[in-house]
Amino acid sequence: MGNDSTEANACARFHRRSRGFILAIIATLAGIAGVLLHFLGPPPHEISNKLQPSIAQICAGAGAGCIWAAILLNFLWGLTSQGRYFVTFFTAMLVALPIVFALPPRFGIAAAIVVALGGLALFLYEFGLSIEISSRGIRRLRRFPLKASREIPWDRVESACTDLRKITFYGAGGRLVESENRVIFAGNGTNIALNTTRYDAVIEDLHVQIKRAQPFAIAATLRRIKSDGSARLGPVELRRDALYIKRFSSRRRRDIPPFVHILAGLLTFGLWIIGYAMIAVVRIAKRPVRVPLDKIANATFEKGSLVIVAGRKMYLPLRRVPNGIYFPELLAALRKATPFPGLGE
Repeated sequence: MGNDSTEANACARFHRRSRGFILAIIATLAGIAGVLLHFLGPPPHEISNKLQPSIAQICAGAGAGCIWAAILLNFLWGLTSQGRYFVTFFTAMLVALPIVFALPPRFGIAAAIVVALGGLALFLYEFGLSIEISSRGIRRLRRFPLKASREIPWDRVESACTDLRKITFYGAGGRLVESENRVIFAGNGTNIALNTTRYDAVIEDLHVQIKRAQPFAIAATLRRIKSDGSARLGPVELRRDALYIKRFSSRRRRDIPPFVHILAGLLTFGLWIIGYAMIAVVRIAKRPVRVPLDKIANATFEKGSLVIVAGRKMYLPLRRVPNGIYFPELLAALRKATPFPGLGE
């Protein structure tokens, strides 16, 4: 039984979850329906010099919104399912409305054909994506439109950026908790992301791979410090004698009230881009805080954050710190006498 478990952990394949498939199928069917109804329904025409949307346009708009929502889901992270719903709904409306009301009716049939083909292509693309993990390394496979793969052997892993948090929010039913778990492996000139939202993986699968990559990621970071004198891990710069920390918070993460998800959807109209840009400029302008290694009392994890205790608590989102999940081990290695153990003279 032990050998079977070891073998299962040594080799596994994770396929895409069905949410993108469903949206792609809806888009394809909407496009096909638009084409058929274009010939069965009344022809598009103009009334009182105003364009009246045709049935094909309405179907094409709905299908285009589904395609955009399926694509956008790949980039939404850190929100609950409720938050993702609001964001995708409002942005899908932004895509659909111009097709329905701004596109001339005579182009409705062409738009419906494009949407049907686009939905089919998206379905084949999503269906052909998978991540394969073996004793050799981690590999991302793609079958459409062209077969391709990229691989990171375990001994070439440079960092593992993790986001293993639980999002707690309060709704009409009381306290609700959702998990958002992912790990991004970097090395060999590329990166591969495995997460529980887009792939049929669970948190235990991620823990197994994080543990497997640990010795290689730590060794790569220590080699960089030995050769260059420092290693940049997001907002943290590791040196032999101290840390330089930027963009940290002095307070822990708070629970997210439900109105924040609605606000996030409303602000999708572009305002959130300006807001995040302004916050980024202010944070980048701040000088890093130097923390000598002998002043660090503890390094731990709390609510998806790396917490460094050095007279005060400094909270850094774990998802922004490559190898942050290995920070206690890195800190212990840095405190040892040089040369670093296991790296040779």
